Order: sequence, then C-alpha cells, then structure tokens
Amino acid sequence: MRPRSTIPEALHFHFDAEHLPLLSLRRLDWWLHNEAERTGGINSLGSVLRSAPNLQYLSIGGVVGYSRIRMESKPICLPRLQTLRLHAGNGLFLRQIQSWALPVLAKVILDSPMIGGGLDGIWEALGPRLQVIEFGRHVRFMVNDILAPCLLACSNLTEVNYYVFFTTPPNISDSHESITTVGLHASVNMLLQDDTDVCSHLEQHLEILKRSLPALRRIVLYGEWGGIISHPQLALAWQSIYDRDIIIRLSSPQR
Repeated sequence: MRPRSTIPEALHFHFDAEHLPLLSLRRLDWWLHNEAERTGGINSLGSVLRSAPNLQYLSIGGVVGYSRIRMESKPICLPRLQTLRLHAGNGLFLRQIQSWALPVLAKVILDSPMIGGGLDGIWEALGPRLQVIEFGRHVRFMVNDILAPCLLACSNLTEVNYYVFFTTPPNISDSHESITTVGLHASVNMLLQDDTDVCSHLEQHLEILKRSLPALRRIVLYGEWGGIISHPQLALAWQSIYDRDIIIRLSSPQR
C-alpha cells in the first residue's frame, strides 16, 4: 500500500529508487505522487506494475502528471488483474490505462468522477470485457449521467452497483440484455431535502431499471433501507418490481 501523503513538503526525492521484483504481490493500493514518480523503481507506479505480473487487484488514486508511467517504452501488461479501482484520476491517466494489456479484467470500481476528462475512452477500451461495475459515493455523480454511457459501451455486464441517492437517473434509450443484478446503496444525500425528493428520485431509478434491464432478476439493497421500503409513496414502485418477478434482497438485517 502507498497511502496519500498529507505532508508532501516533508518528502524529498533526489536519487533513483531501486527496482524490486514483486512476483508474489496480489493486491496494490497506490496513491500517485508525481515527485516520487521521477525517481523510478519502487517509487514509480509503472515500474511496480511491470514487476508484479501476478497482481489481481489494483487501486489507484490521485492525479498523474508527466511521469515515467508515460515515458517508459515497455507496455504495462497485467495478465491476472481482475479488479481495477480508480479515485480522482484525470484524462491523461485514463489515456495511459487504455494502452495497458488487461486480458482478464472483469470489474471496475470508480470512487469518484474523473478530473478534466470523460470516461468514454475507458468504456471503449475496457467495456466489452467487463462484467461488474461499481460507482462510489460522490455528489458529482449527480451532475452528469454516468450510467447510460457505461451501459451502452459495456455490453457484457452482469452486475451494476451504485449509491442510488448520489447518482442521477440514467437516460437509457436501448435495453441492456445481460445485467441480472443491481446493487443500490441507501447512503443519505443531503441535497435531497425531504421525503418527496427522496421517493421521487428512487422511483425514477426503479422505473428505469424495470424498463431497461429485461434480464434483471435481483436488486440487492445496501445500507439502511427500513424507512424507505415502508414509505407509502413507494408502494406502487416496489410492487411493479415484484410484478416483474425481480427479487429484492437486503444485504444485511435492518435495525
């Protein structure tokens, strides 16, 4: 793990760092630090990735500058990587990821929207092979429709998970034929100020899921759903889901 540095002025990178083989490494959580990146070796994400061919889970945060990730001529290949998690990346870094060889990648987790660039390139490069997508808890997912472009490009998805009250209802014109499971987290968004706003927002999502995902068989509810499930305004919406023979399951017992 390379955590985010809270005191960057106390860190100095004047000498080249050693290159180390990491053949047993399965998981890497890395926060980008552009000054450290200059020294290469164990301080460089590109160097570490090229030394870890058995990596299965990779989490990357931060914003990349003009670094050795880009300057190295040898392409990055992660033949066993199954899960890629991204937080606060920018367009430059997204373009670099598009050139990586990720033959068995099946799951992408986006903790926050990308800075200064869209995700179309990522969906275009990785979309057809992805099976699971997760979107995190971030208010900027309320600004733009992130679900529709994702579903359009990722034709083989079987599962989508997101924070329903932090995600704008998608504008889906075509149905998605392979998604069988949707996970909804009920984390509270203070921008939705009263019960009417909350219920209306959820009704829109349920209607779109019901209409646009013909293969949907299960909705898994995460977080605290007790008061929402029993709200009278949502009775018809829940019933319409049951009428489609879609199972609604709580991830854990509600208090």
